[in-house]
Amino acid sequence: MRIVIASILGLAACSSSSGSSSADAPESPAIDATPDGPAGALPALQLCTVADPSDVAAAYTSTTDGQYVAYACATPCTGDWTQCAFGWVDSKGAPILSARGNLPMQGLAFVVDGMAGHFGFTPDGDDVVVTHAGAGGTSSINVFDHYLQTASTLKTVTLGWAPGTTAIQAGNGGGGWFTRKDATPTTVHDLTARPAAAIQWVEDHFATGHKLGTVGSSMGTAATFGSRVWHGLDPILDYQLLIGGPGFWDVNLGCGRVHDATGHCDVDASPCTGNPNSSFGNDDPTCGSSTTNSCRVATIMADTPGSGSPTGSAYDDIINYVGMTTACTRLTSDARDASLDASSLDATVTNWSFHGKIDFVANEGGAQPPDADQGMGEGHMLDIYAAIQSPEGWTDNEGAHHGDSFDKVPALITASAQLVIAGMQ
Repeated sequence: MRIVIASILGLAACSSSSGSSSADAPESPAIDATPDGPAGALPALQLCTVADPSDVAAAYTSTTDGQYVAYACATPCTGDWTQCAFGWVDSKGAPILSARGNLPMQGLAFVVDGMAGHFGFTPDGDDVVVTHAGAGGTSSINVFDHYLQTASTLKTVTLGWAPGTTAIQAGNGGGGWFTRKDATPTTVHDLTARPAAAIQWVEDHFATGHKLGTVGSSMGTAATFGSRVWHGLDPILDYQLLIGGPGFWDVNLGCGRVHDATGHCDVDASPCTGNPNSSFGNDDPTCGSSTTNSCRVATIMADTPGSGSPTGSAYDDIINYVGMTTACTRLTSDARDASLDASSLDATVTNWSFHGKIDFVANEGGAQPPDADQGMGEGHMLDIYAAIQSPEGWTDNEGAHHGDSFDKVPALITASAQLVIAGMQ
């Protein structure tokens, strides 16, 4: 992989930067993890024929009861995958170009485990990076990809999903990969088999002989990190960047059913005792004399303005929808629900040594609500970071909000892209 230094410096100059600090774990030799999920048990991808690139949705058929949505290919693509590719176009039918060489972006449509998805990828590139957006991951081509294209020779692959259900995330493009395929309860653990199968396909067809990395934002970190720890993908992943998540260290804590004062300082991840009843990070104690080094605990998820959540947060809605339950709810007296542990990393992951470096980026410091990371799972992120026993990095951006480093603030996106480029070398 070559780094295009002039281009990335030029991007950095386009915007003023928020203050940040970072901490790197000691660079000990990486240890390949023993997968906690059964390798080889992934669902198969069925590629679909796209007759009209301006209407990719027409490549799928679906059945629904208003809650679940089950997809199939309208016309399965039975030939070599290269015969299934199409050129991405905008709403006016004009080709969507990459930021490197103005080459037309390519696409593939597929169905996996009853869910419709797609890849949006550069036709060129060497080492491969898969990006996954937040919420249901319903983006077509992620903004983050353009920063990687401009600054490196990496092949970028957006992993996106059809809208799916509108029972959750209706204001954010739909439930996407969280969509149930039938009226059977499931778990986030089981649903991550979908992105895992897609990432494995990318490894088999795009990354042979090259390195493979992923970038996830918000709930996209659950998709990418869950693929690794729950479905045996660790051996094929050389690098991961997790932006604003995952908030799944302990789902009972995230739902507000139980509370814990065990925390970590957000500047250097050192252990601390925090506020188990934190009001979305607004009243967390500080670590030492620094006013910007706060003790974050894995706690309840903040309300998200405009999410339309009937229960308090989009996080609660997703957990309850997926499991067809009301267990994810806020309690005044602690009462753990064992059914939520299936989607909790603390309860399900037994080996925390991984192949390749994992970087975390938190954007915190803004008032909560709305949606800075101190109320959107930063304590969960820090617990996961502390559990990892292999090379990793922690970056804490002050005065920023959830997702700013993925698709909102150019200077922060540029800095995150630099992490990926360095991690993929």
